[in-house]
Amino acid sequence: MFNVEGLKAISLVRASTSKQTTGEDKDIPAQRELNDEFIEREGLIKFREFVEGGVSGFKVKVADRDALTKIKAMAEKKSFDVLVVYYSDRIGRSSEESPMVIKYLIERGIRVLSVREGELKYSSQTDKLMTYFMYWNNENESIKIANRSTDFHIKLTEKGKFRGGGNKTIPYGYKTVNNGTLNDKGRNILDFEIDPETAEIVVAIYTLSIESNMGARAIATLFNDDKSLYKDKAKSPNGWSFRSIQYILNNPMYKGYFHFDSKLRDEEFLSKKQEHLVIIPEEIWEKNQTIMKNRKTTTKNPRMGITQSRVLLSGLVYCGHCGSKMNVWANYKNYKKKDGEKTVYVKDCYRCPSGTASGRIECEGQKTYSASKIDILVEQETKKFIKQQQHKKLSKEFKDSIEKNVIQLVKSKKEKEKKLVDIQEDIKALKKEIPKALRNKSEYTSAELRESLNELQVEMDELLVELSNIDDEIKNEKIVVSDYETLDNSLDTWMTRYDQGDLNVKKALMNQVIDKIVVNKEGVDINYKITVKNFQKHSNQVVNTGSEIEPFGKAHVSGP
Repeated sequence: MFNVEGLKAISLVRASTSKQTTGEDKDIPAQRELNDEFIEREGLIKFREFVEGGVSGFKVKVADRDALTKIKAMAEKKSFDVLVVYYSDRIGRSSEESPMVIKYLIERGIRVLSVREGELKYSSQTDKLMTYFMYWNNENESIKIANRSTDFHIKLTEKGKFRGGGNKTIPYGYKTVNNGTLNDKGRNILDFEIDPETAEIVVAIYTLSIESNMGARAIATLFNDDKSLYKDKAKSPNGWSFRSIQYILNNPMYKGYFHFDSKLRDEEFLSKKQEHLVIIPEEIWEKNQTIMKNRKTTTKNPRMGITQSRVLLSGLVYCGHCGSKMNVWANYKNYKKKDGEKTVYVKDCYRCPSGTASGRIECEGQKTYSASKIDILVEQETKKFIKQQQHKKLSKEFKDSIEKNVIQLVKSKKEKEKKLVDIQEDIKALKKEIPKALRNKSEYTSAELRESLNELQVEMDELLVELSNIDDEIKNEKIVVSDYETLDNSLDTWMTRYDQGDLNVKKALMNQVIDKIVVNKEGVDINYKITVKNFQKHSNQVVNTGSEIEPFGKAHVSGP
């Protein structure tokens, strides 16, 4: 029929998902059989076959598909004469890229035959138009399928249902159980349940992130240590990875929300809160998000928190003259003992950036300060400060005022949401009037409708911003209470945990209460975090600051 008898052919078979394939090698036997029958019927010689199992012709770029890359390379060398596919969409579903593949092959003398559609051509303008239209239609079908799939996943998410995907997609800390739940088609689906054993490890991960200020990489390293109780508890046989810890720390599932991040809609969808699936309380989850954000290193926002240095206060010390954040610098000196043995003495210092060879900052102050002296002074003063706070308790009046504020915010939110619904209804009604206005059958002119719609749109946009701000306020109020309660509960044990902890624990505890330390020749100023200041302000007892500890969470020590 196509006059190709005796020519060498390559068969390309493709399926978009692994579910459409069989076996571990992701074979596609039905498509292969149809292609082989066609090749035999046309008298072609099957030269080679390429199988793409679980490769999307819509999402995956041509350059990222090994089979097409090899086929194009073989076409360049004239290694075969005909490419056989079952349908044109096996080559791809992109209206931009797929026609270019056809063009590329035809220009090199390769004919492209579809079992169901015949020969794909690209010679005349009509051929080009037909090929483009065919792939535009293929792409359109993919978009429809993607939209249907997205709608399905959104629906399941909003209902608080597991979207499926096998054990690999079940978040760590949960397990699936068969409770006899049926979907809309009457098929049995699995439900989610907290797995107590692994949920305990999720709590440990959040505790390390918040209380020890450890990042995902540091937690993974700690868990992979031979002495770790969690070394063999990872999902992967290769142990804990930075990405798996990061996923746990960012997944809203742990605060009780199923979520679906739709790339097609560029939007994240959340279910209603599933109280029975909460492993991490929402305010703790949000607090950790803030902590992680502050841990990120950027040029404008230098890293705050734990570093890997040997000193206690790295990341907290600032120069009292130029205001720059001080670096940790180690001064190495080599000594030879009387017996001839060589030894190295290391002295750690906090150094102003102006003291470095590449330093561009001008500073007339002292360039370096002994880390051990600064650490000891700050440690002593901070212990004094904590002792003064341990007998205080957060006032009930303050907690009540926060709760009342949250109630008012929620009330305001409901009122604005009602107003938003009314505006949306008005917009819908006005839009129905537009066709009538165009036919001069409406009591409003087109200009009047357009002006009204614009005003309503502006009002709706302003309401959406206000609602977003209220959500942020409610979230922040809850975090504030959580912060104060954590401080309230932890001050009693702060000293014990500090004295018994290793260097990383000591660093984390210092980071909990110290905002920054400013050093100069005259002394050391310690600025305690605002949570401590507010804790003093809202505690039941008056703060007795003493002669050295100043009000509002500040301390001064003479001479570093």
